[in-house]
Amino acid sequence: MLVARCTGQDLPPQFGVIAGKRVGNAPRRNLIRRRLREICRLNLATQLPSGTQLVVRALPNAAQSDYAELAAEVKRLARRLGQPRKREVQDGN
Repeated sequence: MLVARCTGQDLPPQFGVIAGKRVGNAPRRNLIRRRLREICRLNLATQLPSGTQLVVRALPNAAQSDYAELAAEVKRLARRLGQPRKREVQDGN
């Protein structure tokens, strides 16, 4: 899951990573956090506009993903940042 906002300030992009207990034990969560931070640093820091704040939330299945799979997923989500969200219509029942 990826959440982004643009502050409009002239600052370099900032990244935050969340990995809850459902991802795994502390060493596993820290490994996933380190991988995701590095992926963001290497792949997104130069692509995002100044003042962008990005939060990446690791879901439980991230624990079984290797570096390449995590990188592909972050890149896929980052491509969608500028696209409008499709809202699901729920019937009132």
